[in-house]
Amino acid sequence: MKNRKKYSGFGVVYSYTLKSHMKSRKFILSTILIGLIFIIGICVAIILTSKPKKEKKFEIDKVYVCDETGLGVPDYAAYVKFFKDEKLGGVSFETKENGREFAEQAKDGMDDFILVIQSENEDKFLIELIDGRKAGSEDESDLSVLGDAIQTYFRNYLYEKSGLDGEELVQLLMPVMTNVGKIGVEENEGKEIVEIIAVFFSIMSIYFMVIFYGVGVCSEVSMEKTSKLTEQLLVSVSPDALVSGKILGTITASIAQFLIWLIMIIAGLFGGSTIATVMYELKENRAVFYAKTLGEWFDGSGFSPLAIVLSILLFIMGLVLYLLLAGLGGSLVTKPEEAANMQIIFLIPMMISFFAVLPAITNGEGSIPLVFNLIPFTAAMSAPGTTLIGTLSVGGAFASLMIMIVLSLVILWIASRIYKGLLFFTGEKLSFKMVIGILKGSKQ
Repeated sequence: MKNRKKYSGFGVVYSYTLKSHMKSRKFILSTILIGLIFIIGICVAIILTSKPKKEKKFEIDKVYVCDETGLGVPDYAAYVKFFKDEKLGGVSFETKENGREFAEQAKDGMDDFILVIQSENEDKFLIELIDGRKAGSEDESDLSVLGDAIQTYFRNYLYEKSGLDGEELVQLLMPVMTNVGKIGVEENEGKEIVEIIAVFFSIMSIYFMVIFYGVGVCSEVSMEKTSKLTEQLLVSVSPDALVSGKILGTITASIAQFLIWLIMIIAGLFGGSTIATVMYELKENRAVFYAKTLGEWFDGSGFSPLAIVLSILLFIMGLVLYLLLAGLGGSLVTKPEEAANMQIIFLIPMMISFFAVLPAITNGEGSIPLVFNLIPFTAAMSAPGTTLIGTLSVGGAFASLMIMIVLSLVILWIASRIYKGLLFFTGEKLSFKMVIGILKGSKQ
């Protein structure tokens, strides 16, 4: 009975606060407008980035070749076929004995032409490309592709002329590549980028949402406390129920808005992917493709159904933790003009945590020291992202979640106690000693 009297009227206050927030014009308009921005923005981004790039047609169809080295003209067409060069597949090659004279005579009266001259200059061979195309029809990229291919084919021709047998020639032509790696570390640049983005997004989202909602929670509690209607409310509602219902009702409305936006973001992802798939006749839905890619990269440790659920729960609990701090700040207000000053109760821990966690992701792979995922205020920012990518284990995620829940309950109890103790406080300036006395239960 004692606990029931202590929180009598909690349901009424909670329900009224929740409904008043969700029915307010500000809540409805911000939810709809920001949600539409998410849906439309994500859809447009996916549609634009999913458009297949049209492969540019290779415009060169005939090449004249002149040899000045005395080694002869290689069978370039055979090399194109051997190396399976699709771009040069439609190019024909014709040998010219006097290439430079041909170019001088042909440049005025002939159609577009490309001339390749093989020459020898002291201790090196030289491949010259003479562009005889008319002004306006030149494409430097096509000429660059042709030049690279001719250089490769001519080098292979020289190897063949050296008299090496087949096996020696294969070994000589085998490409040599250099790769730098770390022992026990799988290199995946795309995966590392996703890890850093996921953790960074987690940190920034909590940071801005606490600012967005925290000020409102703090003001709501302090406004109710300094209102003349408080005495009338306390006739049917206990002080503990009043502050608890007010804080939790406001927080629930904030969480509901966040979940609505989350659903709209998911709708934008799948909606944009579906439209892009139909519009561009893609073989696979882009959202499904990205999901499969992430699954392969993280091999079940990250972006799994369990990791996603835990990440969302940690994000919500982290937001609740900071908003309860904002409610605590509102409970400490004794005069309306003090409301702005009491916002430091949640702003200072948030700022310290933000600047502690943010530099940690610069070491790559979205790695965050475990201690940051277990300290409640820093965990609120880092744990959702590190759980999502799998760098924080399931056990670590549950531990982080439980720690935040326990601390949130403690903060709610402190806020209720202080709210009740300072309800009709009109004396001298509030001091830390007075707050400790209220928490101990001494009379003020």
